Amino acid sequence: MATSACSAPSVGARITLEGKIRVKGNAMFPVIVLQQDDGVAWELSGMTTTAAREQFNRVATVHGIVVRARAKDTWMPGLRVESVESRPAP
Repeated sequence: MATSACSAPSVGARITLEGKIRVKGNAMFPVIVLQQDDGVAWELSGMTTTAAREQFNRVATVHGIVVRARAKDTWMPGLRVESVESRPAP
């Protein structure tokens, strides 16, 4: 299932997202984020910062399980990564 701006998968749902993986924050507290083209950002867990940095400037397709659903009062939805496929960005 690929998500869009109008759909909000619930906790436990297996989904597929596409975007660019970024490491945000600082060296002490890095946060791995998947930034989608529609502006929605997902916090990724289960991925090392080294693996995330290897995805720099690539489009990633991430398969995983929703651990924090997207909601009005949620800072950022969360996804536990099961697998990642990537290709060079156009």
